[in-house]
Amino acid sequence: YITSRLTAPGVVENFARNQKLYFGRISGGHSTGETAPGASQAADFHDPADSAASTASPTDTPDLHARLDQLQSLFRDAGIDAHHAPDIAHVIWRKYLFISSMATATSYFDCPAGELAAPGERHEAWRALYREVRALAAAKGVVFDAQVAAGSEDVEDATVRFLRALPPDTTSSMHSDFLAGKPRAEVDTLSSYVLRESRRAGLSAPTYERMVPVLERRIASAGSE
Repeated sequence: YITSRLTAPGVVENFARNQKLYFGRISGGHSTGETAPGASQAADFHDPADSAASTASPTDTPDLHARLDQLQSLFRDAGIDAHHAPDIAHVIWRKYLFISSMATATSYFDCPAGELAAPGERHEAWRALYREVRALAAAKGVVFDAQVAAGSEDVEDATVRFLRALPPDTTSSMHSDFLAGKPRAEVDTLSSYVLRESRRAGLSAPTYERMVPVLERRIASAGSE
């Protein structure tokens, strides 16, 4: 997790204090044929089938976990806020819940995060996107409801709190691409994927149904200029 932008050739600027590294293996409880958010062509995500095939039992041993814990210690000794996640699929999807919904909403409304955080129509639209991605995650076997049963903060409430803690002018990398007129924005990875997979799973995703075609037309228009 990092909020940064390439602001000039060779210059990467960090816009927030949120700097965390998560790593781990795909739990044996997830299907090896399942596709991660964004599909294998995405830079931010990969196909869990690859990870599951390479890290499934018998490599899932106490020795593997010990080595991953050792790696966490090495990172932390170097000043990196690293976390060995017991099930990295949950971490991937939790991040995807936020970046997909935020990227789609900021790009569709052409607005920064502060306008999504403020009460109103745009905030409710962002929440609807978030819930549609959450439903897709559940359909793929990644469920966050157990956290509520355990007495911890619901993942949506935690995400709203995170959104409101961001600098108001923060935006998504996809929105930045649109603003810069780049034809290769992340629409397929962060928006179209949710709609495509929701249809495949027989899920209703009306907010993505409304927004994705608009974003795809913008990409097609930018690419033809």
